[in-house]
Parts: sequence; structure tokens; C-alpha cells
Amino acid sequence: MKSSVEHLPAHKQNELKTIVEAITTEFKNVEMIILFGSYARGEQVEDTYVKDGGIYEYRSDFDLLIVLTHSGKENNAAFKHKVNQAIRNTPIETPARTIIQGVNSVNQLIDMGSPLFNDIRAQGIMLYTTGNFNLGNPRKLKPQEVLKNAEEDFAYWFTSASTFYENFEHNLTKGNQGQHYYNTAAFELHQATERLYAAILMVFTGYKAKDHDIESLGTQVNELDRRFEAVFPMNTDEESHHFYLLKAAYVDARYEKNYKITKEELHYLSARVQLLKELTEKICTERIGILQQGLRK
Repeated sequence: MKSSVEHLPAHKQNELKTIVEAITTEFKNVEMIILFGSYARGEQVEDTYVKDGGIYEYRSDFDLLIVLTHSGKENNAAFKHKVNQAIRNTPIETPARTIIQGVNSVNQLIDMGSPLFNDIRAQGIMLYTTGNFNLGNPRKLKPQEVLKNAEEDFAYWFTSASTFYENFEHNLTKGNQGQHYYNTAAFELHQATERLYAAILMVFTGYKAKDHDIESLGTQVNELDRRFEAVFPMNTDEESHHFYLLKAAYVDARYEKNYKITKEELHYLSARVQLLKELTEKICTERIGILQQGLRK
């Protein structure tokens, strides 16, 4: 695995050093920090463009795999929040997205042939290591296995998303009987969104973190195919307000008595999720078709 980021501009190198220092100073069970994705490949993008009357800004994130001593904390949402908060507290400008896993889990995923973790193993850049552990040798999945996994994962997650969307529509029609129906509908729409993102991530990478944050999931999906950027535009305060109502619905729509969403807001969001559903089916079908063609060659 490479260990140099000299291909990056000096200010990006400095930002990565700042992140590594912040994480390793605060958390003593960090064994490795690995840069992967566009910055590791030197394919990062910082772009602003106009499309269909909207202004879109596309900026690659730092993708970081943080490997812990096998302690189980990688599945602890509070611990993940602390790590990400430590990064946000640094004076860097580049957004950073993290995957946090114990070393045993990482090596298990590599041994299983996870496309994402094999890419990290092959193309990642080691920013920090204690030297206490080694990454395992990757097992490359056969093309037939990749196709089978993609087809099965798409069928499972897309069907699950469709079921939640149907439940959303049912509760939306009952909203005049009480606010709790609208709140339940918002939660179900969030779940449809999360599962559509899961379908995309599994088809393209074979991996989805235990993450219910649709903003984080959406960022990952947008990097896989920029056609998804049109799903949740946030060019205006109103557009941002609608999206964050949906994002908050995972917890607040169920447990916060002051959470409130209107019929009009739900109709707006349902149109966005319908677009996501259409794009998910189209783009995942394209991807599966490419995998099928690879087998016929």
C-alpha cells in the first residue's frame, strides 16, 4: 500500500496531516488511517456548474478508512459521532467522510472479496499506522459472484424501498385524522430513501455502512454517478428546509413530539424520492447490464 500523498496540492496534504493528528491525539485505539477514493487516485473534483436552472457545486470529499483495535466501538454510533466531530473541529475546508471498522472486520471484508475494501487495499494510501496489525490479502471475486451479488442486493433493497414508499402513501392519505400519520409517513419516506441509497451502494461497491444519515449516503451515491445530484437540490432555503425535515425524520418523526411536517412538504419530498427511485432503477440496471456484458466477452 502506498504511503505518500505528494500527488496532492500542498494545502490538501496539510489538511490530511491535520485530520490525522486530531484523530490520533484524541483516540488511542486507532491502528490505521487510510485515504481512499478520488483523492487517493488523484481524481478529485471541485466544480460549480449550472443545470436546469439550478446551480450545483460538486466537491470531492476526503474518504478515510479508520481502522480500530478490535473493540466493537466501530458499531457504536456515539463513538462514530465523536470521531467525526473531532474532524469537524479542525480548521480544514475539505469535507471528510469516514468508514470506521475494527481491524478484524476489515480483514474479514477483504477476505470475503468486498469490492470496496479490496479497492482500498489496492489503491489506498496509508496516512497513519501503529504497525501493530497488517491488512490481509484480498480475494478477488469472480465476475459471476459480483453479478450475482449485485442482482440479489438490488432486488432486496429496491423491493424494501418500494414497500416503505407504499406505506408512506397509505399514511399520507390518513393525515387529516391526526399529525402522527404525517409524521409516520415522513419516517417511512426516509426509510424508502435510505433503502434506495443502499441499493445503489451495494450494486456499485458491495458495501453499505451502518449509517442512517441520508445526507452522508447521498454524498456517497453522488460520487458514484452525478445524475443523482438532481434528486435533492439545495439551491434555496426552502429546498434545504425540506431535505433536512426528511433527514431528521429518522429519529424526530418517531420520538420528538414537536416534530411537524405538512401535507405540502410531504408531497414535495415524495416527488424527489420518486425521482430517486426512477434513477436508482435506471442506473442500477445499467450497472448490472455492464456486469452481464462482461461475462459474455
